This record gives sequence, structure tokens and C-alpha cells, in this order.
Amino acid sequence: MGTCSSPRIDREGSQRSLNTEFISMRRHLVHILWGTLIAVVGFVCVFFVSVWNGWVGYMPDMEELSNPIDKFASQVYSADGKLMGTWNQDNANRVAIDYNGLSPHLVHALVATEDERFYEHSGIDFIASGALS
Repeated sequence: MGTCSSPRIDREGSQRSLNTEFISMRRHLVHILWGTLIAVVGFVCVFFVSVWNGWVGYMPDMEELSNPIDKFASQVYSADGKLMGTWNQDNANRVAIDYNGLSPHLVHALVATEDERFYEHSGIDFIASGALS
């Protein structure tokens, strides 16, 4: 009888040991997950406070966002439709035009220098992306 009860006690003892280890590992995992969540939320809060106070970079105020400064040149035309001149604040002389107003040679030159396979892919050049890594 003593030999029969001994293996049962060992199995029950090892089962309790496994349950205790499982509960301990589960508790440890829960602590890690809660710590990670708190760290992420804390990082997001610090990031927003940093942006709000301007520590990270420039953030324009609502007045600047509501009334943007136009960087394009003003063009003055005569009564007969001839361009008399262009003026702006910083003499950059920028004029907004539509895509159709661009010379096809300018478009082809830009494509040739920037993306030689532009017409061969759907927007992401995986060959060039692979060459970067």
C-alpha cells in the first residue's frame, strides 16, 4: 500500500508545481503587458506635450493655419490681356500652373532623372526599394 500511494503523491506534487509555475509565468506576463501599455501611453502623452509646447518642432498657431501666406507671385495683366509683370514679397517669382501647362519635355526630364522605371510599376518600385537595403 505504501508503494501505491507514493507515486500518487509525486504526481500530485508535480502537478501542483506545474500549476504554480504556470500561474507565476502568467502573472509575470500580465505585469510585462501592463508595463508595456503604461510605457506606450506615457510616451504618447510626452510626445503630445512636446509638440504642444514646441519642444519637438515648429507647430503653427491657429491664426497662421487659418490665414496662410500665399507664396505665389501676383500677375498683373493689361486690358488687352498682356502680362505686365509679376510681383511677390520674397522675389521668388512662383506662378501656379496646371499639369497640362507643363512642357512634355520637362515632365520626361523629371521622370528620367527621378525614376527610370516610372512607367513600369504601379507606384512602388520594389527593385529600387530592394537596392536601398
